[in-house]
Amino acid sequence: MGYKRTYWSSHALLLLFAVGCLAATPATGQETNPAPIELSVKASGETFATRGRALVTHDDIDNYLLQRVPEEHRSGFLIDADRIGTMVENLALPRQLAVRAMADGLDQDAKVQAKMLQGLVTLLADEYMARYFEAQALDDYEVVARELYLTSDRKSEGTLDFSQILIVPDESRMLDSLENVTTVAKRVRNAPEEFDEIDLAASASAALRTDRRLFTDVKPPRLNEAVRDTLLAMDPGEISGPVQSQFGWHILRLEQYHAPERVDFEEVREQFIAQARAEHRERVEGKLLADLQAVPLEITEDAVRKLLARYDADFGALSGGN
Repeated sequence: MGYKRTYWSSHALLLLFAVGCLAATPATGQETNPAPIELSVKASGETFATRGRALVTHDDIDNYLLQRVPEEHRSGFLIDADRIGTMVENLALPRQLAVRAMADGLDQDAKVQAKMLQGLVTLLADEYMARYFEAQALDDYEVVARELYLTSDRKSEGTLDFSQILIVPDESRMLDSLENVTTVAKRVRNAPEEFDEIDLAASASAALRTDRRLFTDVKPPRLNEAVRDTLLAMDPGEISGPVQSQFGWHILRLEQYHAPERVDFEEVREQFIAQARAEHRERVEGKLLADLQAVPLEITEDAVRKLLARYDADFGALSGGN
């Protein structure tokens, strides 16, 4: 929080206690002495702004910018006085509320302490995982990225050009709506040249909303499954019957299918570098978690009985697990 109830300064402490254990070093399987966690949260940095007893420091602002504003935009962000004001307001208000909460002793409530501890432990664990990986990250992932590229199909995704008439039925007049969907579909099937010329307003009753549109270079995975499968089964120029999706009824005409083309490594270099780094991180973090989980998780029967009794659950009905 950055506050102490008896003296509000940038060096205030918030102490939290709970039963548990937290790995502070790479997992070794030796965490054998469980003890209450004591986390000390200390506000740091030179004071930037105050409002009553609430304090915002330069470190608070640095953390805000780190989390919310990309590095390349920070200079531009900071030359706008309104943005600075909004940022400091966003930092000050929760601190003011925290001051009042602590003055009321809310920070000493056991349930509140459990919530605060869980939030801080989760943040600390995430930070540890990130730094643990960075310590083992490769200086350069390009070699691995090239290997991934060579084992891929080295092709772009195929794309579709298609036109559609979208008909959105009025659910309160569903029978009339479906009859008009069928009418429009039959007309363009019997006279394909009318697909671009048919007067939808005259062809559809007031029970329908219609829309006609051309789409180009659409990647099939982005489409509704029924629409995608229909288009992929069509030949250019072919018109479909009504296809239903969550958006309404589609009458589709495939204009063109652009087949996948070979892609040079330089065109997808950044994509494969990102993939190489992500896969390496998954392996590193997976091993860390496996090492942590290799330490037995010990739960006594008495603890389980107390938990179930607290929520009026029958221990005798407990099933599964060992």
